[in-house]
Amino acid sequence: MLELFTKKPVFQGNDEIHQLVVVYKIFGAPTQERWAGIMDLPWYELVKPREAIPNRFRELFQKWMSPAALHLAERLLAYNPLERATAPQAMEAPYFTDEEPKPVLPTGLATIEGEWHELDRNRERAKKKKKSESVTTEPQQHV
Repeated sequence: MLELFTKKPVFQGNDEIHQLVVVYKIFGAPTQERWAGIMDLPWYELVKPREAIPNRFRELFQKWMSPAALHLAERLLAYNPLERATAPQAMEAPYFTDEEPKPVLPTGLATIEGEWHELDRNRERAKKKKKSESVTTEPQQHV
């Protein structure tokens, strides 16, 4: 959801530990108050941050997202799995029920033409490139 608004990867880490650092810098360090039982998870002592890191999520994303979108994203990305929104709960969130544009049935999608999938578009580009290269590299016959 965040990537739809920001148009770039948000939680991009080089490896598992760096991935956790990236999450901590956005959502802050998980605490016992935010996730009861986190201290009991295997390996937590090895990957927990050394110092407290504040939650900066709203500060970082409020320029792209409405308050309802921020609230939904926080619920979907909650540390504690028991507090995380389920798909049906997310669909009932004010982001989907109160904000514009209102949901409508996708009746016109079946008749839309064009290349909409990145893989298909890239294949077509590669075919065109190969065809244009073969035309320019074919030897010219002189009569």
